[in-house]
Amino acid sequence: MFGPRNVYSTVPNILRPFSEQTNSHTAVNILPIGQGQGYGFAQDYIDGLTSENFDIGLNVSSGDSRVGLDSDEIKRIMKDERVSFDSARLIRQHREMLKNNIDPTTGMSMDPKAFVFS
Repeated sequence: MFGPRNVYSTVPNILRPFSEQTNSHTAVNILPIGQGQGYGFAQDYIDGLTSENFDIGLNVSSGDSRVGLDSDEIKRIMKDERVSFDSARLIRQHREMLKNNIDPTTGMSMDPKAFVFS
């Protein structure tokens, strides 16, 4: 009961690696991804990493010089998991939260020593 627990036992199916999903049928429209070598939002936009929900064209047109997305990881998730850009961003974010011992569903720490006021 107090031993190590399998974190993935509570992870939704879509967040698991594609090979470990219980039912791997996902209907999405997959667009070709560019092979850009640049960095920043401009290159991400050229590579097609934008959507109606996350329009980085606005960042490009305003001259945003930040590094941009973790585009290599997002492209890898899109390819390996066969998901859309928006789904890949969500999967990446949830995985990052799990790496940091944060429940992606609630945003709460999963550390058993954490004390939370409610």
